[in-house]
Amino acid sequence: MAIAEELSTDGESRVRFALPHDGAVDLRILDLVGRTRRVLRTGRQAAGAYSLSWDGRDDAGARLAPGVYFARLTTPGGVLRRKLVRIE
Repeated sequence: MAIAEELSTDGESRVRFALPHDGAVDLRILDLVGRTRRVLRTGRQAAGAYSLSWDGRDDAGARLAPGVYFARLTTPGGVLRRKLVRIE
């Protein structure tokens, strides 16, 4: 299981992750206090590599303030977190 982040040229963050086995996946964007701001993926996933975009918005579609956020990937194999820095 792996997770990485990259900033794309269009200002979105791309969260890439790989799963060695099929299973339940929950990928969320959290703020500094741990509140879920956006759910990027939840449900069953086949093993493989994935790339999802985050446009800097919350689940309601509101643009989040610049700052530090975290991508949290939860699978049966464990939990991984990566820091994301949102700038304008």
